[in-house]
Amino acid sequence: MDDEQIRRSSPRIDGGDGLTFDFPEARRKYASERRERHERRRQAGVFPPVSYFPAFHHIEERAYWKTALGTPQQHVDSTNLAGLGDFG
Repeated sequence: MDDEQIRRSSPRIDGGDGLTFDFPEARRKYASERRERHERRRQAGVFPPVSYFPAFHHIEERAYWKTALGTPQQHVDSTNLAGLGDFG
């Protein structure tokens, strides 16, 4: 996300399992963006002061793995217009 990179690896992932990626800087940036949008809308008198339009970021996903038979696989996706989502 933007300039933050996270790398995870595992020697094996059983069927139905997966890897979880945590992006602490993205969570902080998202919380800050929400607070700033909320405050701007509140000051402008817009109610409710919640904005449904996210700030946009460059997000790139890359995943490489091998199947049980050793066949290399990959997933690559990127966008310049992605919101950070709700990290709760």
